[in-house]
Amino acid sequence: MGYVIKGKQFGPPPLELSVSSGGATLFYLPPGNIDAQIAVDDAVVDFNQARCEAVRACNSDRPSRIVMPTDSMSFYPAGTQLYLNLKNPLPGLIMSVNAETLANWIEPLNVDATCETFHEYRQDFAAGRFAQAAIEEISNCYHFSSAVDTLTLEALLLGFSARLFCHFKTIATTNTNGRGSITDRKRDLTDEKLKKACDFIRDNVSDQELKVARVADAIGWSPPHFADVFRSRLGKSPYKFILSERVNYAKQLLTSTNSSLSEVAYMSGFSNQAHMTTTFSKVLSCTPAKIRADC
Repeated sequence: MGYVIKGKQFGPPPLELSVSSGGATLFYLPPGNIDAQIAVDDAVVDFNQARCEAVRACNSDRPSRIVMPTDSMSFYPAGTQLYLNLKNPLPGLIMSVNAETLANWIEPLNVDATCETFHEYRQDFAAGRFAQAAIEEISNCYHFSSAVDTLTLEALLLGFSARLFCHFKTIATTNTNGRGSITDRKRDLTDEKLKKACDFIRDNVSDQELKVARVADAIGWSPPHFADVFRSRLGKSPYKFILSERVNYAKQLLTSTNSSLSEVAYMSGFSNQAHMTTTFSKVLSCTPAKIRADC
């Protein structure tokens, strides 16, 4: 995504305030005045936390005043030339998505035409919560000079992909007056495929790079739809299932080996000991040290 910033307003966010996974990148935008010409290389989704007014022009359109509602999102296709002038009262979030990843996310919908035009801001409170979580995660990692956990990042991107899926579905349904030109190819997650997915997770639980996308690919599904159906079958997301399996494996190592806590964290697929301790506290309401002391 290219920027040409005018005046004395802030420039594009530094790399430290952006995180990438696969074909998607999240950019943290600090609050303040924006007066920017933006060349959109990949498709962009803009998440807005607080209601504000702006002056906007897309491509050759004349600048016009718009209102961005609280917890809203808008879509700009690749190649858009965008002008924005606004005062952002709260931090914002922009997600750029390359063509291959976007096509994978919305694969079950016949919405190619809606990918070629920009969409006005629509309220989406679920997307707003995801955006707030992403902003906090990126900001904390920047201030504490720590890396974003890859599984957490992928969980956020899966959440965003699900909201974008719903956004496109709403747009497509509206554009066709609900006559059903959408092709929603829902597929059942058979017991065999479910077992294959769970076994794949258990076999690779030690791999820090294990992501939901890899599990979905192992059974031939796209990540967003695998995550949605997996949750409906097991009552928890693939992300939480991976974490629970890592906790289970770490418990075995804590009670059956003399490996240090940091070594157990590494062998269980956690990014570091602190991440393992935080996850244990959330999942088991106790720490790895206590489990070892009690065994």
